[in-house]
Amino acid sequence: MKNIVEIVEWPEYEAIAKRLIEREEALTYVRMSDCKIVCLRSDEVRLNKAKKRVYAEIEKVPSKYAWATTATYTITVFYPNIAYFSEAQINIVILRELLKIAVSDKGDGLFEFGLNEYDLQDFKLVIDRYGSDWDKDDLFSTSKHEENGLFSDIEDFGSE
Repeated sequence: MKNIVEIVEWPEYEAIAKRLIEREEALTYVRMSDCKIVCLRSDEVRLNKAKKRVYAEIEKVPSKYAWATTATYTITVFYPNIAYFSEAQINIVILRELLKIAVSDKGDGLFEFGLNEYDLQDFKLVIDRYGSDWDKDDLFSTSKHEENGLFSDIEDFGSE
């Protein structure tokens, strides 16, 4: 018998996404488009084809669901896969998903929305800024990163 997966709206993570969109230069096009992001929490343990944990997944809301939500995109966070993450790591998870948003300016204040695959440029932004081990269990437990100021630019995104 297949387990039932619970998915609920997660306003705390929507607030993180909103602050990232407001502050992150790489997301200027998202901010200008005024699209709406809804974050969801799933209790599913999601793995990719290589059997590695999937932290989150962004999806464009299909037009057939416009009657049910005003959201342009949903970001589903697979909570069991990030339960041990620090606040800074969670911010990076959300940022990685937001970087996949594709917005085309059609003029006259009209925008077309889509999704890009997580590409090399986005990957490079995260690696250059946060390193290749940003998602490791012990990365945030060492004072070395505090001394170097690593992640200081995102530490306050989770708080009002």
